[in-house]
Amino acid sequence: MRVYCAREFLNGATPYEDFWDHKDPMEWFLCAFLLKLFGDSISGLRLGVVVLRAILIYQLIGLARQLKITRHLWLVGALSLILLTAEPIQGNTAAMEIPALLFFVLAMRFIMTDRNTSNLKRPALLLGSGLSAGLAISIKPTTAVSCLIPLLLLPVFLQRKTQRPGKTRLFLDIPLLTVGIAIPIIAVAGWCAKKNILDDWLFVLTVCNPAYSQGIPHWDYLSGVLPSRLLFLAPFAGLFLFGIIRRRQDRRIITHWILLWFVLAIVSICLGWRFYPHYFLLLVPPLALAGAASLDILTDPQKPSDSLLNAVTVFLLIAVLLNGFTVARWYVIEAPRWEPPNMGFFTDDSIVELASYIKETTEPDETIYVLGYCPDILVLSERSSPSRYLFKMPLAAEHSPIRTEAKREVLQTLRARPPRYFIVMKKDWTPQHPQHSDAFLQDWWEMAAFVEEHYDLLNSSELYDLYMRA
Repeated sequence: MRVYCAREFLNGATPYEDFWDHKDPMEWFLCAFLLKLFGDSISGLRLGVVVLRAILIYQLIGLARQLKITRHLWLVGALSLILLTAEPIQGNTAAMEIPALLFFVLAMRFIMTDRNTSNLKRPALLLGSGLSAGLAISIKPTTAVSCLIPLLLLPVFLQRKTQRPGKTRLFLDIPLLTVGIAIPIIAVAGWCAKKNILDDWLFVLTVCNPAYSQGIPHWDYLSGVLPSRLLFLAPFAGLFLFGIIRRRQDRRIITHWILLWFVLAIVSICLGWRFYPHYFLLLVPPLALAGAASLDILTDPQKPSDSLLNAVTVFLLIAVLLNGFTVARWYVIEAPRWEPPNMGFFTDDSIVELASYIKETTEPDETIYVLGYCPDILVLSERSSPSRYLFKMPLAAEHSPIRTEAKREVLQTLRARPPRYFIVMKKDWTPQHPQHSDAFLQDWWEMAAFVEEHYDLLNSSELYDLYMRA
């Protein structure tokens, strides 16, 4: 989806008007930039996020050094690396939580640098911190729930840690941070106004995304996905807990700040009760920072030692490392096999073959329509959708506030410009789309009648039906 939208964006298409997704334009700016740098393909985007992932790990180590959280900086990097390459929480994908977390960590590092600089440089660093946080929020708004309050409170915790009188300074810090945060958001609003899509952007922000977060929990899905994620994260959470306990015994004020960050990350994950795997990436910074601190007392000869606690810490560390070796997956190929439990079919080798066939039998300016959730076909075939609603969510999702008008518009568009191929996906239900697309088509009788009248069934497989215009 991101590759298709970013590619269309690079070709001059306008978000919301020419392609629709409930994302912020800043995400398309970032994805388009990565495609320019690393190649116009699924692999190019993933490679770009690999680079951002490496920078995030490096910056987390730097943040740990500035906060003096632990002497084991290598473990901060190791825990981050394991989590950010782990398949159970989709750390190995091009999830936008990764660049958003990177910008928030950079914002925190700017504040830490500010503590040791002259008054002349302080406003610039605080504005830079706010600007970085604003970019993060624009890319992935949900990160604001987990990271914004820890960022704004970081000067307060640092003030308590140093025990210096500085209320005036704190009163100046927050406005400067706020101004910096507002700059990217105002810039996006201005760009949207220039493109005449400001109303569309505001509608997505104030109507579509809140509706997305208010869906009914799908317990069948959660029972298949959530336990395995929690089991994977359990040893990391154990190290985190031991790190918090031991830092508290050491009377470190910043420990409470890390705990706050962890709690807010959990709140952000729970919004909407969907628990998609990539949501758990928000836990990576606090888990890595506090988890590494769990070894401090274990390796400090000047501190009293508890044999049982030390043994449990070593056991958890071994469990974490073994976990990392068993769940790490590195995907840079075009269309990997990925079948999450109880989420149905997304893509496999047959989709690559189908996309190749479509590319060979159509002209570059011809369109294809995919009814379902498989934008890989559009990307791999290098063909465009005739409708801006290129995937099923706005048409079928129970939380979609535009279902009726989106279905009407898609049907009108296809009647006016019938695409060469019409593909109906199978086995593609998700928590947002409770029906497989072939069943959804049968219930959408107007579209089913249109397909029957204008298309012939060319191929029927286990995973899709391929229709060709008659």
